[in-house]
Amino acid sequence: MRTALRLLLGLLCTLALLVVSSPWWIYAWGLSRVEGRPERPVVMASAEDQARVWKFARGEGAPQVESINPYGAAIDFWRGDLRPPPGERVAMWVARSHLMDQQRSAGMLSWHGSYAALTIWLTRNWTAEELMTAASRSPMVQRWMDEQARRNRQSMEHGPAL
Repeated sequence: MRTALRLLLGLLCTLALLVVSSPWWIYAWGLSRVEGRPERPVVMASAEDQARVWKFARGEGAPQVESINPYGAAIDFWRGDLRPPPGERVAMWVARSHLMDQQRSAGMLSWHGSYAALTIWLTRNWTAEELMTAASRSPMVQRWMDEQARRNRQSMEHGPAL
């Protein structure tokens, strides 16, 4: 009886350890699926370009990026929090641009795991200025900002859509 109780306790502790550490294991797995890391910008974008990206991300004031970790990302995921703060949104754009450049077709699970892990890594390792610069130079982000500007011009010319 005593041996069975110890075995059950050991299994429960092992299960608890696996559950508690699983966000870090998923993060490590996601990063392992990314070929290299995005190149850190050497020359920063102009203040105007950085401000344009920050405004497009719906940021207010000076650009700032809060470091996120796998636990915070997991909690946001389980809560269904699909509106990341502006700094995290910019990191997501940089991560997406990097992954799109790799042109790998490894499946949806691998894509999302890599995307989340690289976003976390970027918020932990790059400054806000570096992220704004990388996003401002991304053709994908440029396309999005140009499309938004075009829609804004059209709505100014034709009035709001009904």
